Amino acid sequence: MSSMLSLLIGWRFSQAKRQSTMAKFLSWSSCIGVALGVMVLIIGLSAMNGFENELKHRVLGVIPNVEFKSVTSKIEEVPTVQEALQDEENVLGSTPLVVLNAILSKDALFKGVNVRGVDPDTARSVFNAEEFIEGASFKDLRSENEHQKSIIVGAQIAEKINAHIGDNIELVIAKASENGTLNIPTGYVFKVIGIFKIGGDIDNLMSFIDIKDARDILDLKDTEANLLALKVKDIYQAQAQGFEAAKHIAHITHTSYYVHSWMLTMGRLYNDIQMIRSILYLALVLIITVASFNIVSNLMMMTNEKRSEVAILLSLGIKKFTIFKSFMTLGLISGGIGIVIGTVLGCFIASNLTSIIAVIEQLFGFKLLNSHTYFIDYVPSILKYQDVLLVTGVTLVICLIATLIPAYFANRVSPARELSQK
Repeated sequence: MSSMLSLLIGWRFSQAKRQSTMAKFLSWSSCIGVALGVMVLIIGLSAMNGFENELKHRVLGVIPNVEFKSVTSKIEEVPTVQEALQDEENVLGSTPLVVLNAILSKDALFKGVNVRGVDPDTARSVFNAEEFIEGASFKDLRSENEHQKSIIVGAQIAEKINAHIGDNIELVIAKASENGTLNIPTGYVFKVIGIFKIGGDIDNLMSFIDIKDARDILDLKDTEANLLALKVKDIYQAQAQGFEAAKHIAHITHTSYYVHSWMLTMGRLYNDIQMIRSILYLALVLIITVASFNIVSNLMMMTNEKRSEVAILLSLGIKKFTIFKSFMTLGLISGGIGIVIGTVLGCFIASNLTSIIAVIEQLFGFKLLNSHTYFIDYVPSILKYQDVLLVTGVTLVICLIATLIPAYFANRVSPARELSQK
């Protein structure tokens, strides 16, 4: 009964006409401040979710979760190592790689690239880049014609050497001799069967060929490779799970391995996203705290305006704690309206952020993200209910705390003193 009475009194106070213009302004500004804070934070966190998802989906589509490199120059018995990895529960797939640093050329145009020889039979267990490849897939790298070698190049590489699907280009590489010196560069003709576009430096540096062709170039056996790529169960624990797998196969093959996870090469992108997310969480507290000062000011003015009404209620036998809860309710109504408005607007904009940004870019004729610099050329957004609950929950708690001081002063009104002045 006491709680319902507190809610009723708080609601009636919130509907009462305000006496001063400043009081009305503070009432609206507190509500708008909370709404803007909630809206911006929901949008910001949704954008960070989108960037993180694109990082996992795109960049980790061609960058292995974990790479093994033998302490010697090459991994000699790849099938044995892959068989040993099947016993590791944290390893979901593995594929051998033969990596070359070479130059691609066409019509006197040259571009230095990192060429990766992949096994079309096992590449899909580690990479999911085929959806970004135009014109072909990994399995198309293995041609039935022994004299026809195929290559898939990055979009920026193709642009710089003016290569298109169906063109022949030359791969030039200077192999190292047994004494460590470089031999005369050798050229190999490859046919471009596909162009992949993921974004950023990947499109500018990486190309794919069949692992058999890469082994022929480096004079490796069919069971040899210089890297072994792994896909692990938890990409955020890739380094630790890679170490565990390396220990396991080292015990079986009696060979040690260097372990490199994607965090060493592309981890800075993930760390940047998490840093911005942390800043947004800090902004959540700061923005809502600033908005709550308006709630405090609004309630303090309301307390002065309603002193006589509070005195009458106390003289009628209403308990002081009921008055205390009534002013807390009044503050929560103001903050709650802001939370509801901010949540609705934030969820709507976050759900349509990509389209909204695209329209703005088209109207003003600029591009927010350049795919040559970043791994995407649009602003992604993924709305998660956990973020919405976190933002609204923290905001509600801060608004509740902001009501304590005005409620305390309202509770100290003396009925005899106030009514004697009337």
